[in-house]
Amino acid sequence: MHPLFYVAPNQINFVISAGVAKGMATVRILNGDSPAPSVDVQVATIAPGLFTANGAGVGVAAAIAIRRSIATQTDSPIPVFHCDANGCTSAPIDIGGDSQVFLELYGTGIRGRSALSNVSVKIGGVTAPVLFAGPQGQFPGLDQVNIAMPTGLNRHGEQDLVLTVDGITANTVRVNVR
Repeated sequence: MHPLFYVAPNQINFVISAGVAKGMATVRILNGDSPAPSVDVQVATIAPGLFTANGAGVGVAAAIAIRRSIATQTDSPIPVFHCDANGCTSAPIDIGGDSQVFLELYGTGIRGRSALSNVSVKIGGVTAPVLFAGPQGQFPGLDQVNIAMPTGLNRHGEQDLVLTVDGITANTVRVNVR
């Protein structure tokens, strides 16, 4: 049995224990129904997936950005997205000037990576330096990837962000670059 983390009418979240064997597994939902509904799933060391602001796995990344002033070494938060009753939209991230911008991406299936050097991120086709990829530390099963936004990115507007971990590519998300 694995403890439930979240339950809703169309979604059940749980954390698979570290000792579960890799390969095909059957998940049974024990809720008093007879027979218990089940689904077959693939359990793997690496299965990267990035979270999105709309919760659908597509669109703007569920991420936070931080601007670090080079002169004063102070950090300021930068919005990455805005959500309202009509949905979620990307907010432009200004990467120019005398500061460095860092992006913190959130997902799952990343912590089992073989080495940090085997984690890559491309934004609009431009490689972004990956500074960290592993457990987020506060929430069970949540992984975090920290990158430095590439200053040489000449494209503006919404761009595809592609994360690859040990050769496996996650779902493509979007960030808005100004």
